[in-house]
Amino acid sequence: MIERLSRVHKAEAVEVLAEAFHDYPVMRFVLKDAGAAYEERLRALVGFFCELRLTRDYPLIGVREHGALVAVAGINDPEAGPWPPALQNVWTAAGEVIGAAALERLERFETTAAALEPGDPHYYLGIIGVRPGLQGRGFARILIDELVGMSRAHPRSTGIALTTEQRGNVSIYRRFGFEVVGEADIDEVHTWVMFRADG
Repeated sequence: MIERLSRVHKAEAVEVLAEAFHDYPVMRFVLKDAGAAYEERLRALVGFFCELRLTRDYPLIGVREHGALVAVAGINDPEAGPWPPALQNVWTAAGEVIGAAALERLERFETTAAALEPGDPHYYLGIIGVRPGLQGRGFARILIDELVGMSRAHPRSTGIALTTEQRGNVSIYRRFGFEVVGEADIDEVHTWVMFRADG
């Protein structure tokens, strides 16, 4: 049911995540000046999030039901090094679509949130989404359980961090074992940084 996604599956993954995050606060914040180009820029932004994992060989995992991809998670490895040149090219290409101001907002958001994460090596659940209409059926749990297993098996990982920008998600992630370790406001967006320690 779970599979490691490759570049062959990127278009599918982008479609799932763009549907799941269509009106998510971070997307609306980053792309707030997109106007009529919002759909195109949303897919470019989500495509960058997928490409970030594919280029660095980080986990991009999905769940299928009846052959269709229904949920996707993009994950960062605990031991991240500097960006390879290929990823810098992807960032530049994304910026040409979404605009320099959007890149600046994204970078500011990510820098602020990352500063609140624990300092010890850990996985980062950068994005997880389920197709609208299929939430509540356990697909996110399947992906998170897979990540918990990855973290426990990694020799240096101490757990999993994530951020959420919807208050209602805080209680949901608490049910998965995450706790709030920091909060911040980035302009109109409030983020909760959460962490699940291995154990």
